[in-house]
Amino acid sequence: MVVRVIAIGLPMGMQSVMYSVSNIYIQSKVNMLGTDTVAAWAAYFRIDTVFWMIMNALGIAITTFVGQNYGAGKIDRLHRGVHECLAIAAGISVVISLFLLTAGGVVFRLFTTDEQVLAIGMDILHFIAPFYITYIGVEAYSGALRGIGDSLAAMLITALGVCLLRVCWVFVMVPAKPGIYTILTSYPISWGATSLIFLIYYYFFSPVRYFRRGKSKKKVSKNTDTQN
Repeated sequence: MVVRVIAIGLPMGMQSVMYSVSNIYIQSKVNMLGTDTVAAWAAYFRIDTVFWMIMNALGIAITTFVGQNYGAGKIDRLHRGVHECLAIAAGISVVISLFLLTAGGVVFRLFTTDEQVLAIGMDILHFIAPFYITYIGVEAYSGALRGIGDSLAAMLITALGVCLLRVCWVFVMVPAKPGIYTILTSYPISWGATSLIFLIYYYFFSPVRYFRRGKSKKKVSKNTDTQN
């Protein structure tokens, strides 16, 4: 039991660490662009936190939901829950994106009154906000994989897609074309690519694929235990 708890919990902890490491690296590149850009970046991330808190809550919810239904063998309900989680996340991301695109200036003024900082911050917001929807697959599918006990795969896909790809983009592209937009581009690219990888893995390589092919719950359980 202890080994299984560690096998599920440790990858989740490592995933958070890798997010932090990649963000530290990106912050170091932003710091090279001047104090106004650094201030705008910091203000934007305070606003941005609302989106991530909601997505994180959905990820935790779908992990619990999938775990319960996977254990009970209710696979149709499991898949339906994942699809509904994606729909809810998509709806929320669209609403938040539209709100920030239309009223972002008002929100930004809660954190700064400097016009130069405000202008840079609005550029960041207008670039990133429309791409929030590309992230929803990361949270929904990684949560579902953790729910079926496949935490290691969720960690590896996130590490390679979100963290490594983003860092590699910044490492290669920023020296070639310095600027805030080059750094910002790493976010939608990494979100979209990772969501696609999660989608492919979840439906074609994860333990739940056996149910889609009509195989028995017993065989799936045996396979899952072997993986963990």
